[in-house]
Amino acid sequence: MNVSIYREGEKIGSLPYTSLPAFRLLCEQTGYRTDWKPGQTTFHLIKELQGREILILHKQPNQEARTLMEKIRLFLMDWGADVKILEDPVPRKGKELMIECTVDVPDSVDSPFLIDSGPGAKSRRLAKAVRRELKENGIPSRIREQSLSHRSPDLHLHGFFPSSDDEGKHRDQLEKTAFSLVTAILRFFRNKRPLASLSCLPFDPFSSLIPGFEGVPVKTGDDDQDKKTPQSGVTNSKETEPVEAVQPSSTEPARVDTHPAKKELLAEVFFDYTLISTGEAERPFVVLGNLYIKNTGTETLHNPMICLHPTPRDSVRLGGQILPPNLVETLGVQGSEGPKGWRYLEEDWFRKARERGEYWICPIHALGIAPGTSETFERFQLSVSKQEQGQTVSIEGVVYFQQQDLKLPSNNRISISF
Repeated sequence: MNVSIYREGEKIGSLPYTSLPAFRLLCEQTGYRTDWKPGQTTFHLIKELQGREILILHKQPNQEARTLMEKIRLFLMDWGADVKILEDPVPRKGKELMIECTVDVPDSVDSPFLIDSGPGAKSRRLAKAVRRELKENGIPSRIREQSLSHRSPDLHLHGFFPSSDDEGKHRDQLEKTAFSLVTAILRFFRNKRPLASLSCLPFDPFSSLIPGFEGVPVKTGDDDQDKKTPQSGVTNSKETEPVEAVQPSSTEPARVDTHPAKKELLAEVFFDYTLISTGEAERPFVVLGNLYIKNTGTETLHNPMICLHPTPRDSVRLGGQILPPNLVETLGVQGSEGPKGWRYLEEDWFRKARERGEYWICPIHALGIAPGTSETFERFQLSVSKQEQGQTVSIEGVVYFQQQDLKLPSNNRISISF
């Protein structure tokens, strides 16, 4: 069984179930917290700072203080932290971090950046991280240990930004200070995990770290090869042979195409599935499948309608996370733009399926598949009824894009031989 991996609500890949313990440890080292419960087929990654409450206190309403606070908040919020800027201290209970910043604008400056820390290990470690980053950016600083109450911040920072007629220099100094402080905060949370800052970057690091970790697996199955009945109870669809890339000759001059790019409506559609023996006499097999739609053209494809056509027509029953139209609002997975997922195309879908021998499915929400990206009709189930010895049950798939008058049959089919 494969488990789908999600980052910020978006599927970024999948892994075998047996790889989850090792993957969770890798996530920990790369700065991700994880959310997974036994029996679920989804594994969610949570950024290191996601939801962590960080309070920044400042009592001086000057422009330099406001600029510094906003720059710090901009960085931390982009990393998922819940950042609040306050003027009065509050009890520290339940807060991940509370830092007070004081900004002075003297005519000239001889004083170093002052870092007041408490006697606790947490405060001292944070103070050392701040001093290290300030030093890296050429800003002199000094740590002073203070006694702190329950309403005192973990750290009190006192910076000096001398007034200057050069606005660019003044702005650069504020930005360099903000950069140093947020890097120190990230270093503090990283806590002896060298790769933990990867969770704060705007891309998925696992595709390059784990060979084969992909959101859409390599196409499996073959049009002309039937799937044989499994002997052990579980059989996976076959993988296609890799295609060797042909390199252009180095002696041929490069050709420049001066013609405008041709618009193409193209996509690859293919099944990936597992066949499971149920041990039941009337319905001996269940197919667990995914149908992948990969846009290989130049234009966005809109609102796919999927048709699954079994032969014989009454040989399978479709199930899975597919909703009848009348239950979309109450049972649909709620996203930021409303319910998401897949539904049957018609209200009386079961009767229509029996009459036509076809199952029609469409997305609940408006769905566009951009060039080079994929969409998956995932985790559908087909309950297969018993057939005579020597007979074969096959399921073909076709995807329609009605708005663009495009019909795409699947490259492979699901096939079970009895």
